[in-house]
Amino acid sequence: AEGLISGVKVGDKNYLQPRGNASRAQVATILMRFLEAQNVSLADIVEDKLSDLLCAAHGNIDLMFGTSSTLTEETLGDLLSGIFGCDVTVGEGFDLAKSRYGNEGNGNTAGGPIELTFSGGAERYVTNVDFAISKHLYAQYSGAMENGYLSFCWDDVPDEVKAAKAAIEEYDQTVMTLSAENTNVGYLENYFRQVTGLNDPELYTFHTNGISDGSVVVCFLYVNGEGRAYSVGASLTIETEG
Repeated sequence: AEGLISGVKVGDKNYLQPRGNASRAQVATILMRFLEAQNVSLADIVEDKLSDLLCAAHGNIDLMFGTSSTLTEETLGDLLSGIFGCDVTVGEGFDLAKSRYGNEGNGNTAGGPIELTFSGGAERYVTNVDFAISKHLYAQYSGAMENGYLSFCWDDVPDEVKAAKAAIEEYDQTVMTLSAENTNVGYLENYFRQVTGLNDPELYTFHTNGISDGSVVVCFLYVNGEGRAYSVGASLTIETEG
């Protein structure tokens, strides 16, 4: 009666499906309609959702895609539309991010800001959002190739990944002093498994980008049963003794 749920069109009629499953986009749309009925502005809805999605440390939204061909204005807009429950149009800034992302190499990262236009009913809201769009080290997993993206910020992230993030986030930007004989990847893996407690090599695999010019990025990778890959990591500065 309130128009929050319109049902699913079958033939020329709409039907409710009380025993069916609702997608995230459908639920977001229902909630959007509910909030609009409460006279909450589109701008308030968008900004509230953005505050949940933005990475507090870096002020951006972390977003992972597979190959560069999956990153288009349309796929990004579709993904954001499902997240925000309204139409999202991608504008200025995308071409620059896309050009940075064009390298098919592993781990390539593109930055924002990108102009986004949110449309809901008669309302429009335009804002710039900073993104960190990256290609995962193992983006060839089927989930990334088929769906175009691996994960959206920390929405629906498995508990195992949240636990790993909590375990190693204190080491981000840490300065490590190592002896010359210990400046190797094997030592770093053993060290990080010990200090973080992430000791299960079958659950978490360990990766680095190698040690160069005194810096290294360490990463724990988790892959769920559907082949979707998630990672958490830290950036280190390495100082050697002797």
